[in-house]
Amino acid sequence: MIDLLKKAPCILAALVVIVSCEATKNSHENETEIEETFSTIKSNFFGEEIDRENATDAMQFIADNQDKDSINIKLSGEITSVCQMKGCWMTINVGDEELRITFKDYGFFVPKNSNGNDVIIEGVLHKKLVDVKMLKHYAADAGKSEEEIEAISEPKLQFVFEASGVIIYGDDLESPKASPSNDQD
Repeated sequence: MIDLLKKAPCILAALVVIVSCEATKNSHENETEIEETFSTIKSNFFGEEIDRENATDAMQFIADNQDKDSINIKLSGEITSVCQMKGCWMTINVGDEELRITFKDYGFFVPKNSNGNDVIIEGVLHKKLVDVKMLKHYAADAGKSEEEIEAISEPKLQFVFEASGVIIYGDDLESPKASPSNDQD
């Protein structure tokens, strides 16, 4: 029994190494699976050209980082809505809310038919108090009903994202409006 107790730290260390190696192996298998999935789908680039390396799942990042105010980051997710006027913003699901993405210096737009496509965005994530007027504007751009727009009555503190570059995965995406004007929608 004493010999077993003397060997316990070594046995415990060996188990930790084995478990860690298995977790790393599973992580690499998942990364390979994701890479293989994305490599078979057409990549559409908007704004600055970025790569898909080291993108963090947006939903998980937001859930784990509610205390952050501002950070440069690359996130991945699924597009849930796009501005139907010009393609000048989009949203991705981050749990109970949607993360609104605008584009750096209003310098590029995305296809209005991008809903449901996987996306990688790179830029600055920050918290912002969005006023009622802007929330109603976004709702109108998204094609919400008059009732839904009028129901908006309070400003909302939320994460927003200014993307410098975007990759949207998918075929049959329409061309976004070619040249943004100075009238920001």
